[in-house]
Amino acid sequence: MPLRDYFAKKKNPKFDFKILKQGVTVRCILDNTENTVFKFISCKYVDGILKGTLYLSRFKELEPVEKLISDEFLVYELPQDVDYLPLQKGDNVQLANLTVENIIKIFEKTNLLKGTIQELKRIDGMIYRNRNKLTEGLK
Repeated sequence: MPLRDYFAKKKNPKFDFKILKQGVTVRCILDNTENTVFKFISCKYVDGILKGTLYLSRFKELEPVEKLISDEFLVYELPQDVDYLPLQKGDNVQLANLTVENIIKIFEKTNLLKGTIQELKRIDGMIYRNRNKLTEGLK
């Protein structure tokens, strides 16, 4: 199933796709913000299968991701060549060698997507409250 079809089934929140040179950016559209949920980058065909890197735009450290995706899931549910890329200073967490099917499996069987959306909704709410305070202050 293509990623666009998977996210089209999700009605709340809505998602938007931006095609990149070698991948796609998936954005979550909320009331006050549109934030990147993840990117599927560095895509190429390997033996006729599209593979790439899942770039987790909301996570700069591995620990919160490991709370959402268990080690057991990575070891037993995904191919052996899937692994986290080493974090460089300023990088976001990235999982390499994933297929679209692997990404959908991660989103369906772990709390990664749910946790990311919860965080984006929290940020969206903060922006709403701050905007209201600013508006009230200008009156």
